[in-house]
Amino acid sequence: MAAAVGAVRAENRPIAAGVVPTDWPAGFPAMLAVPCPRPAGQGGPLAARIRIPGQEPMVVPAQFEAADQTAGTPDRIWLILKLDKAAVGRPVEIELAGDPGAVANPYASKREGEQLHITTADGKPILSYYHGKPEPNQRYPLNDFVHPLIGLDGETLTNLRPIDHVHHRGVYWTWVRHEQNGKSLGSWWQPDTIHADGKDLAFADGPVFSRFCARHEWVYQAKGSTETMPFVDEQVVCRVFQTQADGRAIDFDITLTAIVDGIRMGGTTDLGKGYGGFTFRYAPATEVKIAADRKLIPGDQNHLRARWADWSGRFKLADGKIADRRSGAAVLIGADHPDMPPEWITRYYGVLGVTYPGLQMLEMPKGKPLRLRYRLWIHRGDAGEGRVDEAYRTYAADWQWSATGGGKDKKQ
Repeated sequence: MAAAVGAVRAENRPIAAGVVPTDWPAGFPAMLAVPCPRPAGQGGPLAARIRIPGQEPMVVPAQFEAADQTAGTPDRIWLILKLDKAAVGRPVEIELAGDPGAVANPYASKREGEQLHITTADGKPILSYYHGKPEPNQRYPLNDFVHPLIGLDGETLTNLRPIDHVHHRGVYWTWVRHEQNGKSLGSWWQPDTIHADGKDLAFADGPVFSRFCARHEWVYQAKGSTETMPFVDEQVVCRVFQTQADGRAIDFDITLTAIVDGIRMGGTTDLGKGYGGFTFRYAPATEVKIAADRKLIPGDQNHLRARWADWSGRFKLADGKIADRRSGAAVLIGADHPDMPPEWITRYYGVLGVTYPGLQMLEMPKGKPLRLRYRLWIHRGDAGEGRVDEAYRTYAADWQWSATGGGKDKKQ
C-alpha cells in the first residue's frame, strides 16, 4: 500500500515519531494507528508521508479517528503500510501530507431495520451486525453479534443458531455467570434473565476502513417480573479494514462498564471448562485445522493459553458448492488484554473462544471500564499460508510513538 497518492502540499506537518519494530514482518500489509492531534479542518480526505532514513518517502491514504474516552484511545490516524527488510529497526517519522487525491472508499455501510450491513462498493457482502431488538419467536433473544461474516472468496465463515448449540451467534461476546453482591443475575451466554437493550449505533465509511460504534445495556429481569435493572454498559467499536492480497483485518474493541455496584462476571463452571467471552462460531467446513501460536492443535482443548488461534477448512461457497481450497479466520488478542495470553477453548465442530476471565469471577467496580481488544484476520489457506503469525505481530507491535511536541502514547 506504500505508493504515491495525489498531490502533496508544501506545508507538511510532522505529527509523530517512532521506531519500526525489530520483529516487523517485511512486506506484510499492516493496519497502523498513529497518535496525532486533530488535523485542522478535518473532515476531508487525508494522506500521510512516511519518512525512514535512507529510503524514499512514501505517501499513503490516511483516515482520522477521534479520541474515544470510553475506549481509552487518543486522536489518531490509521493507515495501511508495507515496509521492506531495510526499514526494520529504523526510526520513522509520520507527517500529514495534504490532499490524497481521488481515493475511493472500499466499502459502503447501510442500516436496514435491526441490522447494519457492510458491503464492497459494488454491493458484495462483507459482514452484517445485528444491533436492535431480537427476532421474535426465537428460543433465545439473540442480538449484538456479527453474522454473516464473509470470506475472501464469498464463503460464509460464521454460523447462526446451529442445531447443536442454538444460542451460538456468529461472532459474539457473552458470558455465562453474572452476579450482584453474590446474587446470580443469570446468563447472557445462553440468555435466560439477561437481555441487551440496543442504544446508539453510528457508522461511517472511509478510505482505510469502515467503522461502526454500537452501545447496549445489559439488563436483568427476573422471570415473571416486570422490573428491569440495567447493570453493564457495553460499547463496541468495529473497524473493517480495506481487503489486501493477504487477507482482511477486522477489529473489535469492546468496553464494558458496570453501572451499578457489586457486579461480577465469569465463565462456566460446567466440567471446569471456563468458557465465556469473545467467541467465533464457524460455519460447517471439511478438512478442518486448528492452530494457535504457530502450533497445530490436534483436538478439542480447554484452558489453552495463546496469543492467537486460527480455524480453517473448506467452506461452502455462495453457489452451495464446497470450496476447492482451504480458507479461514484467526482471532488475535490485543497486546493490552488482561491475563495475557488468555485461555481459550478450541472445538473442531466450529468454535474458538477466548475464555476470559474463565473459572474465576471478575470484579467489575462501578464506573471502571474493562477494555478487551481483538482482531480477526480473514485469509486463504491454513494459518501458515494465511500468514496469521505475521498478522498477529503487526497487531501487537509497539512502535514507541511519541508526538513531535512531546508526550508518549502507545495505545493502538
